[in-house]
Amino acid sequence: MSNSTGRHEGHRERLREAAQVDSDLSSFSDYQTLEFLLSFDIPRKDTNEIAHDLIERFGSMDAVFKASPSELFDVPDMTRNAAYLISYFNAIHRKILISKAKETRTVTSYAEAKRVLAPYFNDLAIENVYMAALDINNKVLSVVRINSGFVDSSPLDISKVVSFATSVKAKKVIVAHNHPGGNPKPSMQDRTITSVLYMTLSAMHIELADHLIFAGDSVYSFFIQGNFDDNAQRIYTRETCLALQKCRQQGVYLCESPVRITENDEE
Repeated sequence: MSNSTGRHEGHRERLREAAQVDSDLSSFSDYQTLEFLLSFDIPRKDTNEIAHDLIERFGSMDAVFKASPSELFDVPDMTRNAAYLISYFNAIHRKILISKAKETRTVTSYAEAKRVLAPYFNDLAIENVYMAALDINNKVLSVVRINSGFVDSSPLDISKVVSFATSVKAKKVIVAHNHPGGNPKPSMQDRTITSVLYMTLSAMHIELADHLIFAGDSVYSFFIQGNFDDNAQRIYTRETCLALQKCRQQGVYLCESPVRITENDEE
């Protein structure tokens, strides 16, 4: 073993010992965190230098993990295996978050809807549309991807939503998509397609419980913002519309059989 290799091995061991003490790596810098990960896949090279080269090349650790395998492999001393490991790390992390979200078996509120659907959009660079199908008791039947688009658009395919909802005998549907640009405000197209979907599903006795737009840490809810009220007035009885408004204020999705609302409750 050369002196250089010995130094690298000693440094790796110290790094791993530090990680055992600080298991969440809170005391590690971005360089040390990346170096620590690379040390498991690049056994005989100075991963500290590679970590610095990567962050300097891409600008941040976040950008490093969003780079393609070919871009990563272009960095000196990077191995092909390490390039693929880093490039697919976010996708693997997303799968872990989705697995955790599946522990939520029912969705009866805005908070639970976010918990179920948010992981599907974690670190996505292009727009995607997903839908959650629920039964009459708000049990999650399935979550599926409807569309995958470009950086700034992904049309919500109503026919696919209807087809899947009917195939699993869903009674309620929650659709969601992301805005990679960071602004959760719905576009005019978002509003129009949501209104058409609401009416289409209602005609089939399926409730569109919400349409969520994820943009980083921000989320826009059509339900919470009251965007369904005009549509509801065309379809539901006055009693049901009042129940919808009250549930919206509480962040709770409309029950299959809404509670009766008295005139005093309107205020």
